[in-house]
Amino acid sequence: CAYEYYKIQDPSPNNYYNCMGYAIGVYNDSDLGSGAVNEVEAELASYDWIEANDLTGTRVIAYGNEYNIIHFAKYQNGIVTAKMDGYEVVMHLSTTPYFYSSYDTIYKYYKYTG
Repeated sequence: CAYEYYKIQDPSPNNYYNCMGYAIGVYNDSDLGSGAVNEVEAELASYDWIEANDLTGTRVIAYGNEYNIIHFAKYQNGIVTAKMDGYEVVMHLSTTPYFYSSYDTIYKYYKYTG
């Protein structure tokens, strides 16, 4: 089966960000990211992102489980985008586009409070 996403752009020329940086709008720090939930949530909070109960407005979708967050996507006006690897920004056709992958499990949503 095919993945449900397609490339919409190349990342910025400087490319100093990963999927979390793209999702929260921080493009100058490639060390943001995946790992233990408590560490990742503290990092999100330092940029004014907190847990949300719904998927409305602008949200960050965290993929993983109660132990580790492994990927992030941005949800905005019903459109889901993410930075994949170091090479491209993709648009998803759903919130769970990664068939048969640990990326396909939504852990939580986050909203911006700043």
